[in-house]
Amino acid sequence: MIIKKIKAPTYEEAVEEVKQSMGERAVILHSRSMKEGGWLGFFQKEFVQVTVGMMEETNKRAPEKEKTSTLPVSVSRQIDQLEVTPAVKKRLLLTAKMIQDRGETDPQRIFNGVLDATLKPKTTKLGEKRIVCLAGPTGVGKTTTLAKIAAKALYEDGKSLAFITLDTYRIAAVEQLNKYSDILGCPCYVVYDPEELDALCEEIAADMILIDTAGDNYLHSTLSPQLTQFLNNRSDVECHLTLSLTMKTSDVHRIFTQFRDVALHGMILTKKDETRTLSLLAELLYQQSVPISGVTTGQTVPNDICFPHAEELIKWLRFGGDQHGSSA
Repeated sequence: MIIKKIKAPTYEEAVEEVKQSMGERAVILHSRSMKEGGWLGFFQKEFVQVTVGMMEETNKRAPEKEKTSTLPVSVSRQIDQLEVTPAVKKRLLLTAKMIQDRGETDPQRIFNGVLDATLKPKTTKLGEKRIVCLAGPTGVGKTTTLAKIAAKALYEDGKSLAFITLDTYRIAAVEQLNKYSDILGCPCYVVYDPEELDALCEEIAADMILIDTAGDNYLHSTLSPQLTQFLNNRSDVECHLTLSLTMKTSDVHRIFTQFRDVALHGMILTKKDETRTLSLLAELLYQQSVPISGVTTGQTVPNDICFPHAEELIKWLRFGGDQHGSSA
C-alpha cells in the first residue's frame, strides 16, 4: 500500500492532483482543512490536505493471492453497523485492511484503530460568549435544547438569563419558551424583525442571552440576510447549528451547504436516544470540520444534555460501545 499526503488550496484541486499524480486507482482515505504560515496567528493561508492510498502493483499475482487475507467477520459487521454512506464505508474497510496487513489480528484493535485513524472529532465549549443562538430545521428540538442550556447556566454557573425568540410562526413555540422563562425566572422577548436584535441585545442586562430561531426547511432556504449579518458581525455571539441524529446524512450535508455563509461556533446533536445507530455521528466526525458543542439524550429538562469530550464521541462508536443511541 502506497500512502501519500497531498496539499492544495481547495478539495477539488487536491482531487485533481491525486488523479494526475497517482491515477484513478488511488483512494482518498481522509481530508481536512488546515492553516499554515502567517505571523503570530495572523495572515495564515488555508489549504486542504488529503491522505491518499493506492495498492502497489506486482507482477507476481499468484503468490500475492496466497498472502491475501480477509477481514475478520466481526470487524466487517461493526463497520456495517455504522451504516455510513458507501464512499465512507469503502475507506473504512480499506483502512481496516491496512491495519491488518501491518500484523494486527485482534478484531477489536482493528476496528478501534480504524476509528482512531479516520475520525477526527472536535468539540467546543458552549456558552463562551454572552449571546447563544440556536439555528436549524424544524423539529430538531431547538426550544427544548435552549431550555436545557439555560437551566445549566442558571443553576450550575449562576448566570442571569434572558430569552429571545424569533419563532413567531408557531404560537406554541412562543408559549413553550414563555413557560420555560417563567420556571427559570427570566424575561422572554419576542422579536418579529431580525433587524431589532442588535438594539434589543444592547438593552438586555443579563449575563447570557439565548436566542431561539424559527425552524425552516433548510434543504431549500437559508437564514435571512439580517440574521446572518447579526451572527457574523457581532463578536459576542455564537451560533450553534442544531441537528437531529435521526436525520438522513444526505439531508444534513445539504443543510451545511445552506449555512456556508454563517459563522458557526459549533453543532448540537439532538435525539441521541431516538436512533438505533449513530451513523450520522460517524459521518459528521469524518466529513465536517464544525466542532460538536453538545448532545441531547432525551426530553427531560434540564438533565438530558451532555457536553462530551472528543474521546467520548469516539467511545460511543468503538467496538462494543454505545452504537444504539442510549443516553450518555
